Amino acid sequence: MQNFGAPAESFANPRIQKTKPYFDPPENDEIASTPPPAREGLPPSYKMRADPHYVDLLAARTSSGRERVLSVHAIDAPPLTDPSSVTALVESVMRHGVLQPLLVQEKDGGHRLISGRKRLAAAIAAGLREIPCMVYDVDDAEATKLAEAA
Repeated sequence: MQNFGAPAESFANPRIQKTKPYFDPPENDEIASTPPPAREGLPPSYKMRADPHYVDLLAARTSSGRERVLSVHAIDAPPLTDPSSVTALVESVMRHGVLQPLLVQEKDGGHRLISGRKRLAAAIAAGLREIPCMVYDVDDAEATKLAEAA
């Protein structure tokens, strides 16, 4: 007759040694004092999806520019005083397109030109509908600094 009430150790294989578990969870005080592991091969500022608040960082507004293609008529810019000064640039834009993006400030749901008034005028005269832009989400003081730097 079988003894179903026998302890499990009596059925264990004597050749198999009991080993320590592969991972022992640390105690709570060890977790608090242990710094996060370093990520080898990646710069410290590199963000990964597993990092906390990754989505918040993606959605956050940044003052650094991001490249976009905008409609030439969606950019608020002062008119060019002398349209004849861009005739050579118009021919270049017709042949090669706009090679250097405009600097544009995102403001009140629209776009205001920071730098590149002649390139914008040449693009309009050449018949382009869209133009590459570096869009910055900055205030007016920062936009002035960018215009001076450009």
